[in-house]
Amino acid sequence: MSDDEQQQPTPRRGKVLQALARAERKLLTRPAPKSAKACMKFLRAREDGSTAAVAERLGTSRRTVERYLAES
Repeated sequence: MSDDEQQQPTPRRGKVLQALARAERKLLTRPAPKSAKACMKFLRAREDGSTAAVAERLGTSRRTVERYLAES
């Protein structure tokens, strides 16, 4: 592939970049979870599933985080 071909954006590439930008905006502008359980699930997902990391981040015990996650 020549240098000219690598530098020229294709129309398809532009559409892909636009779609990625839309997806990123949608992800970053989602409303915050309302319930305590939803908040804990969100935080746990952000911490790669670690309840201990969520507890440390919140300054509480791991068991407290687990209780909120088990909440009906």
